[in-house]
Amino acid sequence: MEIIDILPAPSATDNLRLLARGGGIACVGDRPALDDFPAFEVAPSVHETAFGAAHASGDERARRRIGSIDA
Repeated sequence: MEIIDILPAPSATDNLRLLARGGGIACVGDRPALDDFPAFEVAPSVHETAFGAAHASGDERARRRIGSIDA
């Protein structure tokens, strides 16, 4: 199962609990809280998608690469 979560951290944390072993979650809003998540039970793949990071970084090269698939 793969989940895309676009809401704040509480939603990402709740959705993380829905994953089966080896499942993945892509977080657009916030990352899930992993502190209370049992280690080595689900082995989730957590991906942080920081769309605004290229703008906030001030890195002109990163800004130019936003539209390319290999960014």
